[in-house]
Amino acid sequence: MSDLVEKIVRYEHGEMPLDEEVDFFRELVETGVVWQLQGHYGRKAHTLIDQGLVEAPSDWKVFGNYDYRGHTSQKDENKS
Repeated sequence: MSDLVEKIVRYEHGEMPLDEEVDFFRELVETGVVWQLQGHYGRKAHTLIDQGLVEAPSDWKVFGNYDYRGHTSQKDENKS
């Protein structure tokens, strides 16, 4: 079983202490894998990013009118 699959199984079974869970999500975000998994993983990653525990990748912070969470940026809302 791959290291990633083992970590996913441990996470989903509640067998990861919080510090290891944060490191796991940091790894998933840094590799981009988190955005390819079930929606729960992306939502959890966003929560950890919002809490300052995981850093959002610089290339994911703003996409045109949207930040990494899909919210419309204020800069573009003010254009009229």
